[in-house]
Amino acid sequence: MVMLKREKDGVIYGANEGSIIYAALIADGFEPIKEENNEDQGEKSLEEMKVDELKQLAKDLGLTGASNLKRDELIEVIQSMR
Repeated sequence: MVMLKREKDGVIYGANEGSIIYAALIADGFEPIKEENNEDQGEKSLEEMKVDELKQLAKDLGLTGASNLKRDELIEVIQSMR
């Protein structure tokens, strides 16, 4: 599968093309972006994200129980899901 990134209101998410998460991003109005523009879009690294942002990203990726995880645990789980 190909990892593609989509953006809406300055928020960028990546998902495997054809996955349920990718379909949900499309349904939520996220637009495709080109790989070479990722730096220009201001994409934050996981380490730069606040705990609330990490929890929201984990939730958007379909992870349940993210509210019980610590920051480092969230980063580890999200990295494994990407």
